[in-house]
Amino acid sequence: MEQTSVPDFLKLLLPVLIVILMIATGVVILNQHFRKNLYKQLLEKEALKSENQISLLKSNLEAQEAERRRIALDIHDEIGALLSTSKIFVSQLSLSQSVETQQCLKKKIIDIYDQIAINIRAISHDLRPVVLEKFGLISAFDSLDEKLEASGIKFIFNHQDQFDFLPVAEVQLYRIVQELVSNTIKHANANHIWLNILAKDSNIVISYLDDGIGLQKNIQKQGLGMKGIESRVSLFNGSYQILEAGKGVHFEIVFPKVNIFM
Repeated sequence: MEQTSVPDFLKLLLPVLIVILMIATGVVILNQHFRKNLYKQLLEKEALKSENQISLLKSNLEAQEAERRRIALDIHDEIGALLSTSKIFVSQLSLSQSVETQQCLKKKIIDIYDQIAINIRAISHDLRPVVLEKFGLISAFDSLDEKLEASGIKFIFNHQDQFDFLPVAEVQLYRIVQELVSNTIKHANANHIWLNILAKDSNIVISYLDDGIGLQKNIQKQGLGMKGIESRVSLFNGSYQILEAGKGVHFEIVFPKVNIFM
């Protein structure tokens, strides 16, 4: 039997080695290409993340500035006007006036000061609700029923437990719901608001629903109010979606427990 010589064996092996080398080279090139694309995607993702964070920060600052302007206007238009009126009544007081006239002016001045005190309490409550400070988030949500009663809206609040929220999370969650309630009062023409808080696996789910006229899809995420909500949700790595509710609007907000619990 004729044996294959070493040179002949190399001739037979050479094409196989060339194919293996080509495959290995292709794998290396593809791997480098994949790594390059992956790195590029990571850079793009980080850039988008940074842009999103900057956008959320800007929205948060804009929302805070809008809140400051609103408070400044409340102080100027309401308290400022009352103080100006009281100044006029004080300037009208005179010893030469009759006792009846003096008593009438004093009563008007006292009534104005009582109204100023009420307005200051209302502004203070908006800045930091006393019930939230003393009793926590769940009690603060319970107290919304009285606030909404004057607007003719029935508020139904359901929750599972007295959740142990972080103080900073309580403030932000209250502001989120406060903004949703404000939108309902101003724009929704609703009769009912339902607020539910429940634990679901490792998350806390806040469900907000009203039976008003709903939101137009093309303006759902516009306005400082919605930007403020998005910014506050992002502070705790949460997420939200606007669900189909038939009549009205339905917000579902999800937070990881680890980010908002003590």
